[in-house]
Amino acid sequence: MPLVAANLLDSIDLLTTACDILRRHCVEGLEADENRCRRSVETSTAVVIALLPALGYEQCGRIAKQAKTQNKTIRQVVLEERLLTEAQFEQLISPEAVCRLGFVRKQQEI
Repeated sequence: MPLVAANLLDSIDLLTTACDILRRHCVEGLEADENRCRRSVETSTAVVIALLPALGYEQCGRIAKQAKTQNKTIRQVVLEERLLTEAQFEQLISPEAVCRLGFVRKQQEI
């Protein structure tokens, strides 16, 4: 048992040192490029998932396929076809709305 405890403590010390080195040399100073992140999201057909509650499965599937075949963004297709306004689209793809996807609010009984 003492040997196991000693090895466990050595392993914990090694892991702590590795985490510190990773933090100092790889993580510190990193900043997200918000514009690049937004471009990546908007050029991805995965953004259509956020539109499901408003447009439905079949229409979202058609939009994703059309965007891919016409080399357009989901935003362009949705706005060109006037399926949503710019404000509605922004609200549906906001980080807050996307984080709520799949969670149904329970109605409170009065």
